[in-house]
Amino acid sequence: MPIELMKNFYQTTSADAYIHMTIALHCAPFLKGIKHSALLVLKPEDARIMGKTLFRMNAKCKTMYRNGDKIILLLYREREMKEMLEEKSVKVFLKKYGYGTFEDFDQILDFLKDRFQSAYGRRKEFPHEIGAFLGYPIEDVEGFIAHNGQDSLMTGYWKVYSNRERAEKMFQRYDEARELAIYEVLEGKKFYEIAV
Repeated sequence: MPIELMKNFYQTTSADAYIHMTIALHCAPFLKGIKHSALLVLKPEDARIMGKTLFRMNAKCKTMYRNGDKIILLLYREREMKEMLEEKSVKVFLKKYGYGTFEDFDQILDFLKDRFQSAYGRRKEFPHEIGAFLGYPIEDVEGFIAHNGQDSLMTGYWKVYSNRERAEKMFQRYDEARELAIYEVLEGKKFYEIAV
């Protein structure tokens, strides 16, 4: 993606188009159906756009944190997220962090939100298990936690601690999704129009 093209876009675009590009940049693998979830950070006034459009995308949104300057949203497709949470390795992993006591999907997300908000309130350590909710390989989430984010095999969309080849292939798919999403927004499409 030529830098000049992006600079020109940001210098000449409307505030609304800027929001659509920001969402496309940060959520392209989610929008293109490669991932079942994404974290998105927006200004509170810009988050209004999400409520109007998630239904069109067959997606949902959970506010993980909010203050006067920013809002952090977890975007997800519920059916796919529930399927991921049923995988044995994910269940075993999340049980270590207190998620094993919940059967209800909404309770699980509420617990994650509580842990997330506690971390932003500086009362507790950041809930790195969120990587599991974002679809990162469990081995890499566990590796990140065990190594305190150090000594990874490679870094891309997440820090890789196992199966470098799998990660490289996934990073390539994410890059392709991002490039396609950017071009579509540059052509004037809204972020929800590029979602599959």
